Amino acid sequence: MILTVVLVVTGCYTNFEPDIESRPVLCMNSLLVPGEPLTVSLTRTWRWSEGEPDYNLDIIVRDAEITYTVNGSQCGTLTFDNKKYRADYIPEPGDHVVLSAHSDKYGDATAEVTVPVAVAIDRVETDVLDITESISVDSDTLWEIKANFKVWFTDPGDQENFYLFGYDFYNPKGMTVPINPDDPWGNRYYCFGLAYCSALDYEQEPIFGEHIGVIETLFGDSYGYSMFSDRTISGKSYPLRISAPRLSYKLFDPTDNPELRTSSINMILYSISKGYYRHLLGLWERNEGMAGSIGGSGLGDAVWDVSNVSTGAGVVAARTAAVYPVQVYPLVISNR
Repeated sequence: MILTVVLVVTGCYTNFEPDIESRPVLCMNSLLVPGEPLTVSLTRTWRWSEGEPDYNLDIIVRDAEITYTVNGSQCGTLTFDNKKYRADYIPEPGDHVVLSAHSDKYGDATAEVTVPVAVAIDRVETDVLDITESISVDSDTLWEIKANFKVWFTDPGDQENFYLFGYDFYNPKGMTVPINPDDPWGNRYYCFGLAYCSALDYEQEPIFGEHIGVIETLFGDSYGYSMFSDRTISGKSYPLRISAPRLSYKLFDPTDNPELRTSSINMILYSISKGYYRHLLGLWERNEGMAGSIGGSGLGDAVWDVSNVSTGAGVVAARTAAVYPVQVYPLVISNR
């Protein structure tokens, strides 16, 4: 005799809102940069069931008072303008700034930050691994370049320092030169510059992963995060190892104009405030780290944003840049 057992499982669900008492508080965000006027974004926290900010929920606080002090001296009040609060004050390296916000509805928030002094890039060493040249029927020349860079700097060593590496590209403005004044369609656009450049690669630089533990390497990597501290290099000279897997450099310059040959990769070493560094670490932990992976799956606590604002919401940070341009034309000429 065969006995068959049938197990029937049913279930149901209902939507509910947890009855957890909470009051909105001020959220203050600001990035102080030398040479740029002070701006502050002031919003308020919200309950998840209220809606979605910038879609069907407005969380901008427009009627608050924000004052600021610089190096212990009361300086003034910020004015609300186009979603942000603004002041005429322009930060300088070394300034210690305190921001204080008051809202009759959402209470008070304060934060402080010291604008870092830039740490110069001493030099950049370039190793061109491969370069190919091709000439089109229109006499345009295109070089494909693969290169490695060592970006050298010296940590001051007299204090705790935090850094962020970045880069951008500069191309000179091209020129349109008439070949035949009677035929505007016959004009040629003279140019010399980076026609294409893939993102610079950080994989070779171990210091970008100094915050990643042995176990965490199973869950995440630096994945383009380039913040680091000086805890292993304090007072030392150190080279950041950066690679460019593909640079495309194009030339059409029959007039031999030197101004068209100044395209560059700008290596940028940002000195950043500790609050900024901790904020970036928190982003990595949430998006790539082990705690974020476990929390995102519901098997652990969620990873919350790191804040240096008194309410626990927002980040007031500062950064100062040191820029070192690496001109591409000399690389082409010396390695062609």
